[in-house]
Amino acid sequence: KVRAMATDPNGVKVSDLGMKPAGGETLHAYDVRQKDGTKMVLYIGRDGYVHQIDPKDSRENTPIRFSKFNAVAPIHAPM
Repeated sequence: KVRAMATDPNGVKVSDLGMKPAGGETLHAYDVRQKDGTKMVLYIGRDGYVHQIDPKDSRENTPIRFSKFNAVAPIHAPM
């Protein structure tokens, strides 16, 4: 999906940064720049899922982590 964004004519530019450490694991990193000036680094795991997004915005630079893919949330009966 990230590779498809790289060739999409909507102005999104994606550069392959190779393997990088992020959140205690080594992930494939992509630099993403949108036409509106938004910048981020996406970290993709071997499973194909996005594991981390690092926004590169002047207002927000806190990494966003994703985990527990396909995990079932606990369900509790009403008391």
